[in-house]
This record gives sequence, C-alpha cells and structure tokens, in this order.
Amino acid sequence: MRTIFDLIVSFWDTTENVLVNWIIVGLMAPIAYDFSYRTTGKMRVRHAKIMKIFHWTIRLLTYILLTYTLKSMIWFFAQPLILFNMNESRLTSAIFVGLLLFIFAIWIKNKSHIKHKLFWS
Repeated sequence: MRTIFDLIVSFWDTTENVLVNWIIVGLMAPIAYDFSYRTTGKMRVRHAKIMKIFHWTIRLLTYILLTYTLKSMIWFFAQPLILFNMNESRLTSAIFVGLLLFIFAIWIKNKSHIKHKLFWS
C-alpha cells in the first residue's frame, strides 16, 4: 500500500521539498476548479452524473498540465541559479514559481464569478 501511495504522490512532485510540493498543489486546486467549473458550465448536458465525470476529467487534465508546466518553469528558473553555484537552486526556483502561482491563483479568484465556499470564500 505504501508503494501505491508513493507512486501517486510522486506524480505530483514538482520539487524535492515536501512542504513546497503541498503548497504548490494547494495553489493549483482553485485554478483547476475554476477552469473545470467554467468549462462544464458552458456545456449543455443536463445529466448530473455526466457533468461530474466531465468536471473531474477536466480537473484532472488541468492538474496534469499545470504540474508539468510548473516543473518546466522550476527547471527553467533554476538554470541561471545553477550557473552561479547557488545552493538549493531548485528550491529557490520552486519558491519563486510558488509565489507566481499564488499571485495567479488570487487573480483567478478575483476574476471568477464562483461564490462557492470551497473556492476560497
């Protein structure tokens, strides 16, 4: 059971630091929620179960896309730091990307029309 948990959690790893990983995944949640909520809201399907499947599929795909985009950004921002022999360049880059993601999540929240209590009310 431990290996299955490690496999699932390692998929979402953006850095080697566990705390930064959980913060980044937590910041991805409102972005993925808003995107999937807006996308399924524009669909004309009336069946609730089908809408839930669409919502969670879009949300999962958004998480996957965001994870690999953030991994690429962390790697990209870490390269100049590696050239200057900075210690923990990947962690520093991850913190910078996390701050950018936080600003983007707040921007998404302010632009969103969702008033659901799960969405940072």
